[in-house]
Amino acid sequence: MALAEHVSSGTGAINAGYRGRVRTGCLTCRASKVRCDEQHPVCKRCTRLGRACVYKKKASSQHSSPSDTIDHGGTTTDAHGPRLRLRRVSVTPSPLQDHAVEDQQPVDVASPYVGTPRSNSQHDGRSPYLLSTTTTDSPSLLSMMVSQDIYLCTTIDLMVANEESARPSFTYFQHSVFSPFIAPYDPIGWQYFQHQVVSLAAHNATIATALLAVQSLYKAQGNGLSTSKALSLYRAASSLFQAMLSREDEYDPETILMLILLLHLAEMLLPEDTGPGPLAQHDGPLLTRLELWSEGRHHTPLAVRVASWLLLCHAAARRGGNSGLLSNRAQNVLRLPCCNTPTLPLLPLDPTTPLHTTMLQSLTEPLYNFHFQLQLLSSQVADLSHYHRSRVTSSDQEEVFALIASLKSQMQRLWTTRPATMRSPPAEIRSHLSQHLSEPLLHLIATCTAAYHHEIVEVGRNLSDPPFASPEARDHLASVRALIESPDWPTTSPSTASNDDDDAATSGKLHAAFLRPLFLYAIESIHQAETEWAVEQMRRIKDPVSRSDFFASFADGLARAQREKGRRVTTKWWCWQAFGVTPPYL
Repeated sequence: MALAEHVSSGTGAINAGYRGRVRTGCLTCRASKVRCDEQHPVCKRCTRLGRACVYKKKASSQHSSPSDTIDHGGTTTDAHGPRLRLRRVSVTPSPLQDHAVEDQQPVDVASPYVGTPRSNSQHDGRSPYLLSTTTTDSPSLLSMMVSQDIYLCTTIDLMVANEESARPSFTYFQHSVFSPFIAPYDPIGWQYFQHQVVSLAAHNATIATALLAVQSLYKAQGNGLSTSKALSLYRAASSLFQAMLSREDEYDPETILMLILLLHLAEMLLPEDTGPGPLAQHDGPLLTRLELWSEGRHHTPLAVRVASWLLLCHAAARRGGNSGLLSNRAQNVLRLPCCNTPTLPLLPLDPTTPLHTTMLQSLTEPLYNFHFQLQLLSSQVADLSHYHRSRVTSSDQEEVFALIASLKSQMQRLWTTRPATMRSPPAEIRSHLSQHLSEPLLHLIATCTAAYHHEIVEVGRNLSDPPFASPEARDHLASVRALIESPDWPTTSPSTASNDDDDAATSGKLHAAFLRPLFLYAIESIHQAETEWAVEQMRRIKDPVSRSDFFASFADGLARAQREKGRRVTTKWWCWQAFGVTPPYL
């Protein structure tokens, strides 16, 4: 209801609860809604109560009518609710007044600063209404207006919030969700996936629900909020996914794999709350359908890329004594289309994609293939740890030693045949490419190089021989430190480093892709100063989704325990002892 409806059309302002109209008398009595004896110059009631008695100035012939003291058009509605505009009026002072009544400036009642004069430029030139100079003696007309304004504003805000909830937006997912296990190593592919899955969510309720679950979980994790809503959405998406699988031939394998990835993205952040994912089973109709797809000849580039990402996530979830995301059968199903060709197929970017993005895809694709092959070997190394395989007897250890030596040789051959860009110094790359191409490329080279060095260190830690890092492992640790400390290598996010409005590059904030190399550096270093350096670098990452602060404290405490005992300490059980949880995925 407009505020003007609360005001009489022939008098000053009166409140909405008045049961009749007082059309004559002084303004003081009319504001108090009592009859006035209309004696001049001062009525008896004002004389008895000692109040200022003010009569409305008679309208001149220039005015259209006496009733134009109320401006029905003066009540406006904007984003902040109704605005009641008061125009200044001149009244004849009573002999009982100590001083003349000053001209009143326009007042915006809807403003939080009620009573603050507004400039004359804000007048709309329409008819005024009068407000008694003794409103403090009236039943709080101004307070009533402010309270109604609050009610209108809160109602509008609630309606907007409910409307937005009814029409969920995926903007946060498309621009702010970056999986730390995928996006740093395949940035162009991740952006392509974000665009495709958001487009699919517009007409697929299961995809939309899973997308909202991941979006809510990342938003809650990044801002330290409750994850209850995100987990509720995750459970709803899981139920819809199971119902979808019961309807055969309704969805293609690409859609199924995208849904599986979304569910696993949620599981990667909160594994204890989400439970085993859809591909943790060893049999079932889902694996049967995926086997038929895997053994077939037609594999879309996006489906193959998503399959490779699932294998990357499994490798991260398999380390640290965790069970992983995929069963052995699921791993074999996903590996087959990914390893049929020497390199993964290129994703078909949109024709409107900027040229520098297309060029960057061509430059970074060999790097992702290198990292993908490296993580397949890393997953096999994790399978040989004492968490997943017997290492009690000497024969067990000898067998594991032979298998790990073979995997290490494959890693070294992979490094020997690494892409040419990984063998080129940063200065040479910068001399041939513009900054928009060179900086993201160098960042990806740095992350892939650091990943190789820490995988070699991880091999030695799995063998537990010798008790601390070997001379070879220390050389790889030194390479990680040199890379992070070198000014030639960009260690921040490429998008952040090139953004002039963001000071992350100048503040020394490291990219989360360096979290695992630094963690291994900290726990494999026997010297306290080296551990402290690595912990300090980890604290510079400041990424709540990757739990960088937790891993910094974890590494600091574990390294201290190892120095006290003079040997390696089991990572999983020390984490359980110190924090009461198993290590999150890293």
